[in-house]
Amino acid sequence: MRWWIGMAITAVAVAPSGVVRATQLTAAAASVNGTYYENSDHSRRHDESIDAVVPLADFALTFEAASRSGADPRGHASTQEALFGVNARSAAVGDIQARAGVVRFEAGGAPAGSLAIRYPFDAGEVRTRVEYTPLFETADMVRNEIMFAGIELGGRARLHPRFNPNSQIFLRQYSDNNGSIKVRGNLPFAVLLDPIRVELGYRQEYAAFRRQSHGGYFDPDELHSFQGFGSVSYWEETLHGYAEIFGGGQTSRRGGIQSRDQFAGFYVEGGVTIGASFRFALVAEGDDYALGSASGFRHVQTTLRLSKLL
Repeated sequence: MRWWIGMAITAVAVAPSGVVRATQLTAAAASVNGTYYENSDHSRRHDESIDAVVPLADFALTFEAASRSGADPRGHASTQEALFGVNARSAAVGDIQARAGVVRFEAGGAPAGSLAIRYPFDAGEVRTRVEYTPLFETADMVRNEIMFAGIELGGRARLHPRFNPNSQIFLRQYSDNNGSIKVRGNLPFAVLLDPIRVELGYRQEYAAFRRQSHGGYFDPDELHSFQGFGSVSYWEETLHGYAEIFGGGQTSRRGGIQSRDQFAGFYVEGGVTIGASFRFALVAEGDDYALGSASGFRHVQTTLRLSKLL
């Protein structure tokens, strides 16, 4: 499996650098962001970051810098990251986002980068992403300087205005000689469409790791998740909101121990544009036995984002 991981790293290294968080290419913008994370293992983390986008004729240049600091019963750990990049659109390829830069740990630095392509068409869209990036969710991950090279493949089918199933597969090789595969499928059904969209659905996930490396992230031999969810969303040019609640059960095997757990959680985000150029956004999430969490612990996380068109 490692040969395609090496190809992914090479692709990132030679690709045009950069990523842009803004979806538009027509106006320059700058943003400041703050994130707070806490989990049931008494681990906390706070992030501060800035990013900017400068549109040119056919593409946009981007810059992102972040500082992350975490603490747990073992002590403190911190990391910094700086990335330059480009965002472009092509009729033949689709939306292209790329970035390249460096991540700095307390013991030294390492290169980091990603290349993502999204191709939309009438019947849906396909996405692919290759990346080499750190795991920084908890202080233990930062302390262990865990990096991973990964490939993500995904797609969405527009079968009906009310039914848009989607799926993803993630393949990763970790710097502590571990590897993983994760497959996720979503079957959402829209009860209401406009102006407020209400969806109910089912989500299933499978994950498997090569070994337990004790690198600070959740690495079961095998995990199966079965989840129901409901969401409400509203999107317009100056105001958007999305809220989701979910719950279900999971079975996992790790170190020869079989576990069965129930879980529940939420995800909320919202944004508003004030005047002609200022945007405020807030994201909050929390869950019990988090499947979206690399640590596998109960966690809460909030992010505040302030953006200004220049």
